[in-house]
Amino acid sequence: MLMLWRRQRWWLTPTLLIAPAMLLFFTVILLSAVRSLWISLHDWDGFGPMVWIGFGNYVELYDDPQAIANSYIASVDPGDGAPNFPVVANPAQFDEEPAVVTRAPDAGEHTDEILAELGYDWDRVVELKVNGAVL
Repeated sequence: MLMLWRRQRWWLTPTLLIAPAMLLFFTVILLSAVRSLWISLHDWDGFGPMVWIGFGNYVELYDDPQAIANSYIASVDPGDGAPNFPVVANPAQFDEEPAVVTRAPDAGEHTDEILAELGYDWDRVVELKVNGAVL
């Protein structure tokens, strides 16, 4: 047994030291996250039977009057003439003010401005675009 320990201690010692932490992480973090997701897919009051509703809770969130009143659902203008669409806003509110939610920039939308700030003149920017170096 002692010979086995001496031959395998290079990987066995760290494994035995990390095992309790990994067990605790798996038990506390991963299992509780999976259980929370499982509960969110059911209609359940915590005591009675669980009724499967799938993503119904998440679909219902967009019409929830409390979520809308607390500014947890924001409306974003896509910028291309399409109608506004709802997104989940940042839940952190400082000074009772909801965060400003805007659309993500299109690919290469700010390239010209950034290159100009870096000192490139317009001829060089056009040359970089023609060569395919930037969008």
